[in-house]
Amino acid sequence: MEKTSRVVIIEDDKLIVFFRRKIVDGKEITYYAIPGGHVEGNETGEETAIREVKEELNLDIEILGYLGKIVVGNKQDDYYHAKIVGGELQFGGEELDRNSYENYYEVRKLPIYELDNSGIRALDLVKKAIIQDYEN
Repeated sequence: MEKTSRVVIIEDDKLIVFFRRKIVDGKEITYYAIPGGHVEGNETGEETAIREVKEELNLDIEILGYLGKIVVGNKQDDYYHAKIVGGELQFGGEELDRNSYENYYEVRKLPIYELDNSGIRALDLVKKAIIQDYEN
């Protein structure tokens, strides 16, 4: 089974996301994606989460907990809640390398009050992280 780690980071009541635009068969598709990527070698899910956020966003994070998983077909996305402990938000990694008009990425801070209309996958897991933030 193919596995990925996704990282929910909320800062100042905003969720850090990628805005994506793809051109597929001449049609524009737009959506928001939670940062993260594929588990490599013998990495744990947490190690993948930390590495991917460093590569994609130039941020150092501390994992606060496991939020849950989504399985579709042969792919499992594990979601982690994290907080920023260092670095400066800066777009990088392979997303920056392959960024183009047809395959566009942009880092955004999405206000949590816009989440219900955002179309974000795993919205229930994102909301779980928001509740955890407010309880702590």
